[in-house]
Amino acid sequence: MYYTNFKKGEKQMKVPLKIWVVALLLAFFAAGCGCGGDEAPSGLVSIEVTPVNPSIALGTHQQFTATGIFSDNARQDITNSVTWSSAVESVATISNETGSNGLAASRSVGSSTVTATLGSISGSTTLTVTTAVLVSIVVTPENSSVGQGAHQQFTATGTFSDNTTQDITKSAHWSSSDTTIATIGNTAGSKGLAVTVAAGSTTITATSGGISGSTLLTVSGAKLVSITVTPATTFAGFNTTVQYTAVGTFSDNTSEDITNVVTWSSSDPSIATISNEPGSKGLATTDHRLGSTTITATLGDVSGSALLIDP
Repeated sequence: MYYTNFKKGEKQMKVPLKIWVVALLLAFFAAGCGCGGDEAPSGLVSIEVTPVNPSIALGTHQQFTATGIFSDNARQDITNSVTWSSAVESVATISNETGSNGLAASRSVGSSTVTATLGSISGSTTLTVTTAVLVSIVVTPENSSVGQGAHQQFTATGTFSDNTTQDITKSAHWSSSDTTIATIGNTAGSKGLAVTVAAGSTTITATSGGISGSTLLTVSGAKLVSITVTPATTFAGFNTTVQYTAVGTFSDNTSEDITNVVTWSSSDPSIATISNEPGSKGLATTDHRLGSTTITATLGDVSGSALLIDP
């Protein structure tokens, strides 16, 4: 098939139709189709990297967070969307791997600028690696008790020779003295997360170098039968946080706060996201869109939910 293209007074010229189709497609992609995965989202004006100017001991890790600030002053966690970089990789490297985005690993004493970039927007801070050495580890929560089939997130806090403290949960090696009672994770995204297997007690230990700390985990025979999430219904405007709580009811009629044990999810993350990170479990943050989303807490095959409305 041919397409005739000529102007008055000019000799007629026939051009194959497929050439016109190819030309149109090339022009479209040259103009940009808006499908670039590395482009900054509309309205993003700056990126804030936290913690600001942290100092860590050699051999430890530091988790960084990237917060996007938009033209309407809304804020959003974009840690998993940015590209992370370290200016001096001989001092510290930083991960872009799923499950460990923004996790810096110290390599030598010194300082390095850590940067988060999305499209043409970036933010940075300075990471300093010191010669301080680890002297003790505290594992929390102390002497916890959970129902059979439940999970428990443990945190390891290291105290160093310069009297500073640091969360070393992601760099410590975790162990359970009795894996028939509970196992504990050592992979990215599950460090310090204990999964119960049977009723009984086991010692949970975090070790870094030659230093260790431990606590007791008791698993009861009672099984989880229901989860209640509060607040049940809440209204929250742009850039608002809501702390949710999950209370589990067990087969022996006891109840327990399991906020830090459950897995949290939002049915529509474009309206609100919710954290599963240690220290902020169950903390929902509203986004740019109006609407409603269901906030759900899940443990094993049991779940409970609540409604969050962004009016």
